[in-house]
Parts: sequence; structure tokens; C-alpha cells
Amino acid sequence: MTSKAPALAGQWNLSEWVVNRTNGRRCEANGVLSLKQAGSEVVGRADAEDPCSNREDDAAIAQGRMDGRNVAFTSGDCDYRGTVVGEPAVQMQGNVRCRVKTRSGEQVLSGSWRASRN
Repeated sequence: MTSKAPALAGQWNLSEWVVNRTNGRRCEANGVLSLKQAGSEVVGRADAEDPCSNREDDAAIAQGRMDGRNVAFTSGDCDYRGTVVGEPAVQMQGNVRCRVKTRSGEQVLSGSWRASRN
């Protein structure tokens, strides 16, 4: 039996911590996720200040999906994978991986993220 996907629609406070695998630079980004949900599909926007990548400050959330308590989505150059915590859902957390194009080529940033209900 498949369980109903947790309700994720609404505003979330977003924090992410990444390391640039090319130069070892560590960065922290903070912002807001604005999510809408239809069953297992998740869409919306991520508005974050990100000093480590050239990702747009206000990027659409694409390919968002739920599988049980697992969530995955893409925002800008970054792929997010994580788990929903709480019933009702009060937090999401997981791993993030970004591919950033720079003048010297592509750089990979990876780390963790967490989002909590506003």
C-alpha cells in the first residue's frame, strides 16, 4: 500500500551548506522555498542568497516529486534530495549538489540542506 505524500505546500526557511570540490571553499546560503503541491508533484520557487554559485537568486523549482517521505527537486543549477520530517511535515533535510559554470570551467558544489516551516 502506498502512503499519502506529506503536505509540503507553503513557505519554508531554507539553509544550505556546500563545499566547492575544486577549491575547497565552503559557503552557506539562506532563503525561502515557496512550494505548491499536487499529489506527489512539487513546484514553486527558491529565493536564496548564494555567495558560492552563480545560481539565480529567485529560481523555479523543477522536476519536484515526492516518493513516500522522500523529496527531490531541481532549482537553478542544483539538485536537492532529502527526507520529510514530522507529521504534519515540519522539516525537510538532505543533500544538495550543484554544477556551476565559471570562466575556468564547471565546478561542483556539494553539501547538505534543511528547510523548516515558516
